[in-house]
Amino acid sequence: LIEQATTRAVTATLKRFDTTTATDEEYLGKRAAARLLGVSTSTIDNYVRQGKLRKYPFTGKTVRFKRAELLALITK
Repeated sequence: LIEQATTRAVTATLKRFDTTTATDEEYLGKRAAARLLGVSTSTIDNYVRQGKLRKYPFTGKTVRFKRAELLALITK
């Protein structure tokens, strides 16, 4: 039972960093970006203010972040 839970947790973590299906034009919302990086949405806001991350405006107040740029931030 513990082994199955561990396997599921590891698989879920690896899927967060799977770049084989991602394209440079895939956009994520703030919550999804925070989950991908393992940080809070406040940290995402701080990254934007510090110039570490660029936001892309969509309809209304909605902003998105490029998945490729988020993954690049992880590897820095």
